[in-house]
Amino acid sequence: MVMGDFNGKVGQRRDPWTKHLGPFSDNTATGNYNGNLILELCAEHELVIANTLFQHRQSQIITWYKWNNLDVCSQIDFVLVRTKMRSTLSDTRVIPNAELDTDHRPIITTRTQKQKTSDKNKAKANKTSRKRVINMKKLQSDEAQTKTNSLVNEKLKSVDTKDMKVNDLWNALKSAVTDSM
Repeated sequence: MVMGDFNGKVGQRRDPWTKHLGPFSDNTATGNYNGNLILELCAEHELVIANTLFQHRQSQIITWYKWNNLDVCSQIDFVLVRTKMRSTLSDTRVIPNAELDTDHRPIITTRTQKQKTSDKNKAKANKTSRKRVINMKKLQSDEAQTKTNSLVNEKLKSVDTKDMKVNDLWNALKSAVTDSM
């Protein structure tokens, strides 16, 4: 995302910039040299001008007003986003009448975060692995406790714990206990 005062007027939507310029730019202004440079930058880097994508009243489109003559105004501040991020945008607008010590109006962009899942992740998500539930009531009998204890001891006898790290030792103990239940 690139935001800033580009001092360019992009004007109305026109070819060949329709992919990078939305239909709701400042239609009262004609494009200028800096505006064409912005559009070329967008084309070169697969960007779209976010504050031309959403329909708003004129006060929420115009980003600059001359300090001593409010009739002189234009849209020269822009938010540029990657074309592939366009679907995550829910709104971009100017905040009119903001009390700031500048002749520019702040722009706010709202995004929604969409979860991207690849086909591989979708397949994993569909395969829900069932966790093994251990019935602790079975361990209440002395016979079950003795049997489980002997199985755990047998499994742990075959594990060389001498040079094991704590996490590896814990995993070995955990698997011995869960496999014995």
